[in-house]
Formats: sequence, C-alpha cells, structure tokens
Amino acid sequence: MLSEFIFEHTTATSAIIVAVIGCLLLGIYAFRRYLPFNLLTMILAGMRLLFLFLLFWCLLLPSLRQATRQILKPRFLLVIDTSRSMELTPREDVTTRWQTAREVLSQPWPRIVGAQADIDVYPFAVDPGNRLRLQDVADMTPDGEATHIRASLRRIIDRYRGQNVAGMLLLSDGVDTRETTDEWASESWPFPIYTVRLEPSGLWEVEPDIRVDAVNTPRRVVVGWDTELSAVISGQGTDGAMIPVQLLKNDELTQEIPTQIPEGGGSREVLFQLRHDNVGQHTYTVNLPALEGETNTNDNFFSVSILVTDDRNRLLYVEGVPRWESKYINRVLQANTLIEPLSFVRGPDGRFLTYGARGSMTTDMTERELSFFNILLIGDLSAEELGAERAENLLKFVEDGGSLILIGGAKAWGSDGYAATALQRLLPLRSSPRAQPAEGRFRVYITEDGLQHEIMTELRQHQDNLPPLLSYFPGGELSPGATALVEVEDGGERQPLVAVQRYGHGKVAGILTDSLWRWRLQPGADDHFSSFWDQMIAWAAPSETELDEFQLDLFADADQLFMGESITLQARMGSRDESALRGLSASCELVAPSGRRMPFRMTPQTVTTTSGRTLPGFAVDVTPEESGMYRAVATATFDDNTVESAPFSFYVRPFTPESNPRPINTDVLIALAENSHGKFMNPEDVTDILSALRMDASDEERISFRSLWNNWWIMMALILLLAVEWTTRKMKNMA
Repeated sequence: MLSEFIFEHTTATSAIIVAVIGCLLLGIYAFRRYLPFNLLTMILAGMRLLFLFLLFWCLLLPSLRQATRQILKPRFLLVIDTSRSMELTPREDVTTRWQTAREVLSQPWPRIVGAQADIDVYPFAVDPGNRLRLQDVADMTPDGEATHIRASLRRIIDRYRGQNVAGMLLLSDGVDTRETTDEWASESWPFPIYTVRLEPSGLWEVEPDIRVDAVNTPRRVVVGWDTELSAVISGQGTDGAMIPVQLLKNDELTQEIPTQIPEGGGSREVLFQLRHDNVGQHTYTVNLPALEGETNTNDNFFSVSILVTDDRNRLLYVEGVPRWESKYINRVLQANTLIEPLSFVRGPDGRFLTYGARGSMTTDMTERELSFFNILLIGDLSAEELGAERAENLLKFVEDGGSLILIGGAKAWGSDGYAATALQRLLPLRSSPRAQPAEGRFRVYITEDGLQHEIMTELRQHQDNLPPLLSYFPGGELSPGATALVEVEDGGERQPLVAVQRYGHGKVAGILTDSLWRWRLQPGADDHFSSFWDQMIAWAAPSETELDEFQLDLFADADQLFMGESITLQARMGSRDESALRGLSASCELVAPSGRRMPFRMTPQTVTTTSGRTLPGFAVDVTPEESGMYRAVATATFDDNTVESAPFSFYVRPFTPESNPRPINTDVLIALAENSHGKFMNPEDVTDILSALRMDASDEERISFRSLWNNWWIMMALILLLAVEWTTRKMKNMA
C-alpha cells in the first residue's frame, strides 16, 4: 500500500499563510497590550495559538491518498444446456447427453481451473438463469421446452463486458430451436468458447423426414400490394427426391413449387409471390406432403395470418441522399402509431433504400401508386430528380384531397427545385427561397396564427423557450393564401420557417430549414422535434370523426410459438390526446383454432411498440392449450366510447421441438469453437485441454482518499477552544 499526503485547497497557499500570520500577529499584539502577563494569559495565548494552527490545517484541506494493488483472478464461465433435448440418446445402451455432461463435470478440470480462475456457472434453456456455484449443478434437471443458444450466449456475454474472461465451456447439444439456420454460430465472439461432443457420431438412424422450419412474410399489408412469402424447408433421408412445397390460402391450394433437399440433409428457401386483392384476414399455410416412410409429420406444415387493410392514414416519404433530417424523420414516422409509413431514401449507388412494408410500390409515384397514400413527404430533390411526370401526379394528388409536406434542402428550395416543376402552383411561397441556407443561431417564434393552429398544439406552451435553429432558407415570401406558423428572426427581420395552405381539396406544408432535427438533440429539453412532427402528421391526415382519432393497436412479442410456450399480447391507444384516455380499460378476446372464445382482462403496464418506443398501455400473458392459428382482438372502453383493434393472429405449432429425436448439431458446436478461437473436444480430452489453458490474472489499483481535516474531533476542538477562551474571559472580566 502506497500512501501520500495531498492538499486539496484551491486558494493560493501564500494567501492562506499570510492570513494566518496576520491573525497570529494581531493576537500577540492584543495579548501584550490589554492583558497582564501571568499564567492564565499564557494558557489563553496557547489556546489561541492552537486554534490558529487547527484553522490553518483545515484551510489547507489535507487528505491521505492510499493506493492498493489487488490481484484479480480471471473468470471462467461454465454454461450448461438444461433443455429437454439433453435427455435424448440414439440408443438405449448409449448414455444421454445430460449424463455425458455430468461425467465431464466430474473430471478433475474444475479443481485445476478453479485454482487459477473464478468459475461462474449459468444454466440456460430459453433464457440464462442466475449465476450458480459448481456444487449447485447436482440439483439441475433438463426440463426446458425450447433452446435459445444464441440469445442466451449473447446475454451472458453482455454481463461480462469489460471483465477478464479466460474462456467458456459450453455443454450443449448445439440444437437452437429459435434460429432457422446455423449461420449465427459463425459470428465473432469476445473470448474462447470450448464445446464438447456429448454423444458419439453416426449412431442415429436417418429416417425420411422433411419439415417447415420458418415462414417469413409481412403480416400487415395494404390491399393491391404484392409481397413475398419465404419458407425455409429442411430435412434428411430424402434420397434427393423432388419435394412439392404447397401454399394454401384459406385452406385452398394456390401455388406449388418443387424443391430438393441434399442427400446428406440440409435446408432450402422457397419463395412465393403473393397478390393481395381483397381486404380482410387471410391464412396462408405452407404444406409438405409426407414422404414414404416418414413417421413424424406434425412439422410438415406452418401457417401465418396476413391482414390486408385499407387504412386511410398511409404515408409515403421520398428523400434524396441520406441526411440528418431524414434520419430523425424516419425514426419519428416509425414510432407514430397513427400511420403506416413507407420511406424511400436514395443510397450511395443511386438506388433507393426502403423503410417499411414496400410491397409492389416504387418511386415512380404513378397515379395508381399515389392512390394508396394519404400523406406524402418529399425531401431534397431537384426538378430533374423529381421529374415532370411525378410533379404532375403530385399536383393532382393534392387537388384530389391528399396532403403534401415539402421538407426540401438546398436542391429543392433553389430555382432548379420545386419552383421549376408543376409544384410551383401549390407552393405556399410566392418567391423561391435562396438555395444556400443562412447559418447562425436563429431564434424561433410561433406566430399569432400558429398559436391557434393544430400543428402547434404541443409547442405553444414552449413558445418562449423553443431551441434556436442553426440554418434556414431565406428569401421566401408567402403566397396570398398561405399562413406562416413559425418564423425565425434574422437581422431584426422575421422570415417564414413553416408555412401551410389549402390547395384544391388537399393541404400543403413547406418547411424552410434542414436543421430542425437539432431539436431532438437539445439537452434537458422536451422532445420538440417529435411533438412537431406528430402534430404535423395529425394535421395532414384525412379528417376523421372524434372517435376514429382513438386507434387501438394490438401486437405481441412473437407471432409463432410451440405448445407449452406463452405469449404476451400488448395493446396501445394511438390517441394524441392522452388526457382524454383517463379511466381507460382494455380487454382481449382470443379465438382458438377450434372456435372457442376466451375473454381476458388486460392490465395497465408499460409496453414496447414494434418500433421500439416505450409507452403506457395494456398487456396480458396467455398460454395456448391447443395448436393452430389463434385470432385476438382487443377492446378499449373510455367514457361512453368503445374502440376495437384490428385482429392480431399467431400460430401455435403442434409439437415441442425439444421432443424431436435428432442428433447433436456438431456443425454449430464446431463453428462456435473455431470462430471464438476455442476448441471442439471429445469428453475424455476436456481435462487435458482446459488444464493447459493460460489463465492470466490482472492486477487492479484502487485509490482511496481519507480526509484529515473534515473529522468530528477537529471540528469539536475548534469549537471547544473558542468556547473555553470566551468563557474564561467573561468569568475573569478580561478584555
């Protein structure tokens, strides 16, 4: 341990010394001038001298700094699979995987490794459990109904970020029932993972078997869209025969695509093209006719439900090259539960990147495509990039009742931008702003008209402290029918920043800045950016009745599960007026595949939407008791109003994947070891390999500080010295 004295005073030492010496000299003068020279005076003088010394000590703020170095042993993680598949064995005369794992733990390696590292034990099936000791392993039982190896390993690794981990021993069969492919095992891992062959290879009899591992497709689409449905088909023992993959819509065969599984086993992806012509909820089933000699056929089909809607609040956002404004606008759009956004952002190669369910939509913005949307956001596009035909289509779109929001930048607001196209007729600006933005710190004002406008409902209470903007496009003059909602002050003059107007049966808004996104980064402030855009979208949306403004969104943490697993159904009201939802109650009705109806009361709690936003809502946990397609509808009641959600469907597979006889997945175990610089081992080699590992300990320096002045006895001594001297002077009638 190293110790040293330090002084933490910020006042100059010389100034403190001068002040204390001055007090000392003044005291000597007072004692000699007014007090007689006797024993009592000498005692009082000594007390005064001691007081000044303690005061000088306190003014220096002394502390004792102590540095200690501690040797930290590294961590070694033991992760044990406790799912039911660990009880499988290829033959009765061969030990189960769980028994082999127990034999590995009974070897000498825990004692050898434990002398150099701290061993932390984690069981897992769906999720990793709490940290255990080695002696607790004897009480474990493999009873998990699913195995999530990838998710569990990532969560365990997150717990040890920044710590010295020498390695991990994974005792598992490598069968992940959540992942559709084995590619995840080839990811990078932060420390070595050592895996063990828990059963001999080549003992399982390969019987013909094919299965549908996963089906992926958008679950909520708009009528008239074209989408893809992909199915992952896997199996073994097919002898290379062609397998017909059938797609049934509402129990009627619509498509059939042949595929072929490799002779040694494997998987294939099959793509189906879907056309959604009718509004409603439709069930699509991928079915595989049983092979000759196949006994396990309960995994030969998989169903998904697709809701085809004709929602009115659909939004299209087309942007030029990515910029900060588009990044934050996309986040707000995805978090808004009142709309279904589709965004196109031009990539570096000129192609458009898509955010949202694209379906058959393109950036051509034809009349037919625009008819599917109610709100359009156009970003920084020049007249050439926009094109004359698109501009004419946009003009007609607004005339027919659509809403157009122009959030252009230097290209769009310049003379070769919007003003050079047919959009010039609907712009809320009579003259084009200058293409180059003015830069600085510009104060933002809500105009008198803006204070009364619904777009500024949330911001009017912050009108005196809106964050300044760093840029805007100057020179724009309002058209005769336009209204400025927000202005900026530049050189003593106010310039329009947000302007709106009616055109035909539609609405138009122009935003003359490309730095509004900075409101999102304002420290300590409310989220003015999200508030502004939520209100802008609400204004641009088609007019609805009062009740229609309150939309109920029902979603879940999964849309497919196995028998025995539970699902959390969550509901969130999409109303902008949270105060109107006080006293809200919600319930959910679940319709089972057999037609049985089951009502559930939903409890208030915080929910996480599909966009990742955390909001107040309702939830209920349900454990299905039969397999097949379930349909859920949530109902919310407030005041005298009742709102019903769109139906949400999920599929319960008719088997538990842990019960399917199958060999260990050596490919996953080998990939984990190789990509983490670990080793795939036979059980008899575990002790030799782990005993040879180099466990490097680390030393850590810990600094501690102890105050040498801020102590009760020093403070008490100062008070007592003053009290005793003052009392003595009074008792002796001394000056």
